Amino acid sequence: MSNSALPTGIGLGFRFDHLTVDETQGLARHSEQLGYQAIWLTDSFGRDPLIHAGQLLGATNSLTVGTAVLNIHLRTPESVASAANTLADQSDGRFLLGIGMSHPELIEDALKLTYSSPIETMTQYLAAIQATLWFGPAITEPPPVVLGALGPRMLRAAGEHFAGAIPVQIPPSLTLRARETVGPQAWLGVKQYVCLTPDHAAGLDAARARLAGSLGMRNYQRLFRSAGFTDEDLADGGSNELCEAIVAIGSSGAIAERIGEHFEAGADHVVIEPIQVNEPHLLDASAFEPVAAAALHISQ
Repeated sequence: MSNSALPTGIGLGFRFDHLTVDETQGLARHSEQLGYQAIWLTDSFGRDPLIHAGQLLGATNSLTVGTAVLNIHLRTPESVASAANTLADQSDGRFLLGIGMSHPELIEDALKLTYSSPIETMTQYLAAIQATLWFGPAITEPPPVVLGALGPRMLRAAGEHFAGAIPVQIPPSLTLRARETVGPQAWLGVKQYVCLTPDHAAGLDAARARLAGSLGMRNYQRLFRSAGFTDEDLADGGSNELCEAIVAIGSSGAIAERIGEHFEAGADHVVIEPIQVNEPHLLDASAFEPVAAAALHISQ
C-alpha cells in the first residue's frame, strides 16, 4: 500500500453531473482545504469521469481523484490505460483508477452486452491495462488500480491481483469481512452514504429513496443478505434497519461515529456520499464542513 495515490483519511464521492464543471472544481478545492484526501467520480452516463478527473486534478494541488468505479464494458482496457497514465503524468501521480463489472441489470438488460465470468473478466482486463504500451514521459509510479468488489470472490481477487478494493454500500460489519478477505496488505476504501439531519424520519425517507435502485439489483441483494438482512428487509423500499445500516443518518457526530467504525473494522479510506433530505439523489454540499470537522480527528 505504498503508492502515493492511495488515499487514507476521508474522501468525497457523488454523481456530480448536475453541477457545472466550475462548480465541481470549486467543490474540489473547498474539500481539499477542509482536509478531505480524495474525490471519487462515478461512471453513470453523465460527464465522462476520465475527462472530468483531469479537470479536477488541474484545479487542485494535493487531492487524489479516483473513479469509483469505471464501467469496463464501456471502454477498452488500452484506452483506459492511456487515459490513466495521462492523468497520472499531468498530476504528479494523484490519479487512482477504480474499475468494476457494474451490474447485470444494466449490462445485459439496458446495454444488451454480456455479463459473465466476473473474476476472469476483471483480471484479464487488468492484465491488458498493465500490458498497454506507454510512450509518454516516464511515470515514477503507475496509477494504482483498485477493484469495485462486493462479494468474497471479487474481494479475494482484489487482494491478489489489484492494489485493493473499494466496496460500496456496506455496513462496518462487512468492512471487517472485506478486510479479512482482501488481506492485510491491500488498500481498502469503503463508500458510506450520509444524511446530515436532525429529523430522523426524514432521513429514513431520504435513505429509502437513495437505495431504491440498489434494492432491485441482484448483486446488492446478495450483499445485504450476507449482512444478515432478510427478504422482508429488502421489501417495500427497505426496512428501517437496512436503511440505517447503509445510510448514516443524524448529526455530524453520529456520522463521524459511523466513519470511525469503518476505520476500526480495517478501512484505510472512507468515502462519504452526502445526500440531501428533500432531494436524495442530489449532493448535500452543506455537509462537507461539519462532517469534516467531526471526522478528521478519527481518521488521523
